[in-house]
Amino acid sequence: MDTPKFLALSNDKKMYLPLSGQQVMKCRKYNNNMYCPLLQSFASSENSCIVSIFENDKDKVHSLCDFRFLHNHITPKIIHLKSSSVVLYKTPEISIDCSGKQIIHQGCDFCIMNIPCQCSIATKLLSYPPSITSCKKSSYITVVHPINLALLQQFFKSDQLKEINGSSTFINKMNINVPDFKIYNHSFSSFLVKDQQEHLSLKKMAKVAKKEGIIFQSLEQPLLDGQIDIENNWPDLNGTLGLIGAALASITFIYCIWSFSKLEP
Repeated sequence: MDTPKFLALSNDKKMYLPLSGQQVMKCRKYNNNMYCPLLQSFASSENSCIVSIFENDKDKVHSLCDFRFLHNHITPKIIHLKSSSVVLYKTPEISIDCSGKQIIHQGCDFCIMNIPCQCSIATKLLSYPPSITSCKKSSYITVVHPINLALLQQFFKSDQLKEINGSSTFINKMNINVPDFKIYNHSFSSFLVKDQQEHLSLKKMAKVAKKEGIIFQSLEQPLLDGQIDIENNWPDLNGTLGLIGAALASITFIYCIWSFSKLEP
């Protein structure tokens, strides 16, 4: 969630600097180099999650990065990847227009689509303009499927994933079974969380899922579910009647004293 928009690395890749979009806009290109008027110190990349992702070091990514699970966060989206490649999210169908010839192509939940030159793509909600330069010189549309390596690393050992890295793609969508995430849901939860967007640690969720447990988002949820008991210190019926009797006796005693004081000359 705190991944920077851009990343600057030193030549030896031992130091790095996270950059925002506004900072990059101030940079100027000169002789294939970018010069940025920034007064910021670089950080060591030795134990950096973001640099490990950039270097595609999956072991370091697994140990250094804290991936988060967000509820209902993925929406239909088209993201430009490189040249004429785009990433599709939650897109069941896509319209491709190549020089006036329209093709309806099957979409996907998560895939990379390579589009020929001068072809625009569109869905019911989104559109993407055609690529003119540095694009795929082909008339064919190809689709490959990436994988969520961060999720797989929570359920499989390193030697089981040794042939897969963060940039691995497959012609056919991989069917991998992992335990379901059983997230606690209660009608009162909407009032308790006050409409805040919750995000949970993927590592902690995976540990619970392996045990077929229920994932709670806050302390009050296991209380509602009855998994945490609170000792009841309130008195029972006999105790309640005793308290009421004592209170009435005290009121009667005070009233008698007040009445007696009124009768004195």
